[in-house]
Amino acid sequence: MSLASSTSSALTRFLSRSVCSFIDGTLAETVRALRAKLETSRASRRRAWEVLQEFRKILTDLGNREIPPPKEKSIQAEGVLLKQMLRVCLEERNEAIAGLAAAARRVDKA
Repeated sequence: MSLASSTSSALTRFLSRSVCSFIDGTLAETVRALRAKLETSRASRRRAWEVLQEFRKILTDLGNREIPPPKEKSIQAEGVLLKQMLRVCLEERNEAIAGLAAAARRVDKA
């Protein structure tokens, strides 16, 4: 084996180990970063769900009505349902206020 061939072979082995170590390290770092992002995302979704459940409780208590669960348990479906219920509760409140105002006007005329 010639010196050039031996040097080339050793250099190839060295570079191969170095590149593999670099790739393994980078891959491990990437996996750790992705796991951290995944956990952050899960925590964010949990917080969003908890906030929606607080809205649900407020609408149930102040709207004086039971709100059925959404057909699909998802943040989007829950949000759409709660938005619809909020609209219903506010419309009912507006109708009640309008009725009271009309009654007050009738009393004033009498």
